[in-house]
Amino acid sequence: MGKLPHPFRPYFELISNPNNKSNKFAVCLCCIEEYTRNIAITKKECRVINKVKSCYDQLAKCENFKKRYSESEYTEILTLNSNDGNKVIAGKRKEIEGVPCENEVNEDNKRVKVKATTTQALRQAPLTNYISRPLSTQDIPHFRQLFFNMVVSNGLSFSFAENPETCELFRFCIPAVNLPSAKALSGSVLKATSKNLVDSIIITAQNDLNGVTAAFDSWSNIRSEHLFGVVFITSEGKSLTWGAKDISSERSKTSNVISYIKDIMEQAHQHQINIKCFVLDSAGEYAAARRQMRVEYKDKIFLPCMAHQMNLVFGDIFKESVKYKEISTKAIRIVSFFHMASYFAGNLRDEQMLIYNKIIALTRPGDTRWNSYYFCFHSLLKTEAALKSLVAKYSPQRANLRNATTSTYKFLPADIVQIVNDHSFWSILFELQNLLLPLCGFLNKLQKDMA
Repeated sequence: MGKLPHPFRPYFELISNPNNKSNKFAVCLCCIEEYTRNIAITKKECRVINKVKSCYDQLAKCENFKKRYSESEYTEILTLNSNDGNKVIAGKRKEIEGVPCENEVNEDNKRVKVKATTTQALRQAPLTNYISRPLSTQDIPHFRQLFFNMVVSNGLSFSFAENPETCELFRFCIPAVNLPSAKALSGSVLKATSKNLVDSIIITAQNDLNGVTAAFDSWSNIRSEHLFGVVFITSEGKSLTWGAKDISSERSKTSNVISYIKDIMEQAHQHQINIKCFVLDSAGEYAAARRQMRVEYKDKIFLPCMAHQMNLVFGDIFKESVKYKEISTKAIRIVSFFHMASYFAGNLRDEQMLIYNKIIALTRPGDTRWNSYYFCFHSLLKTEAALKSLVAKYSPQRANLRNATTSTYKFLPADIVQIVNDHSFWSILFELQNLLLPLCGFLNKLQKDMA
């Protein structure tokens, strides 16, 4: 039978002692109730070594303990420092386990009163353990990983962890947890997360017995760096970002594209990843690379980008119809003019506020993204009334009538005035917008990861 705890043990919670693992610290439960556990364990006046005399001295001088109990209960608890006190605790332990206590019948009213107090203390200790606890050595890396994922997925900066409001919120909700610093997030946590992500990507790609599809694309970032990126798509449709390479210093030639693809094939072979299909852009050098590699690698499939191909198909609408091509050219002319002429752009915003009570931005279309043409036409149609009002005020004819002698008066170009005042332009633009709407919906679904 093991050694029984001392009689004051029910009024304390034991925590580890980093300086002496064999002798734990005892934290007063009344101090925990007063300050919360996470604050009490850091206060030297609330913790002592788990010895009978130390615990007795702590209870004798603890103001929180005195306030918690009446004067008679306080005196009775301090008199437990005897062998009878140990019997009471032992009896209480048996009672909790469902075994009748031998001394239960012979206990007088005084001892019963003390046992009730002891029972209340015994019920408090486990509750504080479940409410909050310091993180273990194994929990800290996992918590930092979860916090890092939260910061990245919400688009927050690493300094978010050092924001006073953030720290105050976490101290209130989880006082035992210390948030990692911005330096830690951008250093060790980022490196560990990156390594875990790369390992998980490799394992997922290796486990795909049907083989993965490698999709290539190139683009320029905000720093005007030309990047070449690779994404693996599993047979279940899951996208795995493999990596990107800076090719700003290299010319975009067919031989370079073939070299990039072979490098990816070599990396996949080293990691035992089976690539069955390669999807490349529809630019000239990529198309030439596809044709050459089909001859060299007959067991692989080389395909063009379907989304790009469909964008090119939709572009044929404007090539086949002279009417639509002319209307789209006029629409782009209006949008481009207001993007360059800041004076008239400001006047247009004033007209929009007067008519719509809000500002409508004119969207400039992209070269190969036909979805952007729909948004360009839609933005023009939304601000048709404001454009016509602006033309009425700043047309060249009106300017000549009002300020025949003023050469500094600004007016809109004649072609802009003619386009805006052309009723057929707006009717055909509306027709073109409705024609592009279902096609844009189709393209949006086609360009999704799970298409």
